[in-house]
Amino acid sequence: MPVMHSSPVDLAPQALATSRSAAHTLRRLGQAGLFRLSLPSEHGGLDAPLRDLAQALTRLRATHPAAARLALAQLGAIQALLLGDNVALREFRLPALVAGERAAVVAGGPASPALEGLPSAPVWRISGLLPGLANLSGDGFSLIARARLGDTLGWVCLDSETDGLDVLPPHPPGDAALARQAGLGDVRCRRVLFRVDEWLGEDSLTPALQVFQAQLTASASTTCSSPV
Repeated sequence: MPVMHSSPVDLAPQALATSRSAAHTLRRLGQAGLFRLSLPSEHGGLDAPLRDLAQALTRLRATHPAAARLALAQLGAIQALLLGDNVALREFRLPALVAGERAAVVAGGPASPALEGLPSAPVWRISGLLPGLANLSGDGFSLIARARLGDTLGWVCLDSETDGLDVLPPHPPGDAALARQAGLGDVRCRRVLFRVDEWLGEDSLTPALQVFQAQLTASASTTCSSPV
């Protein structure tokens, strides 16, 4: 298996500490190969076990918590694209996400509110509020969220550059430095234009994303409890 030339563990204490913004930190993580680590080789990844990724995240969290928040958000979005049905959207967005050149975040789950879509032929207009998100880069980001379009509940991929998609300060405010470094905030959608080519998949994607998160958490716990 190929070996990364630099690791996010080595990078965090020096380079990440001097990052100018959340977008800059994300690019550093991409350059370190973090998002390629457990990515399937067919998508340009290293096919490493999830345990290796969890170990890298654990070490990153210890040295740079804000970078770890960014990384988790980015990894969730990458996994959503891998699991989703929209091959064209995956091929379009995945390379930039893996390289850390574009930020992304997954919002929503069974206990979280879903966005609501109203038909406005031939498109939909999506509205709603999604609190407590990370990786909301000022350079632009992709938002992957659950949305209800009529009788169908599923997942959509919206771009922050779209009119009506607003980033609000996190509520409650909390640590201002962490919020800035990790790109924390709430997202408000006000009749955001949605096209069918931004549809990622139906709600069956939800448990698959939950399984990925649970596996990552379990691997991290095993890593922390293992002797060095």
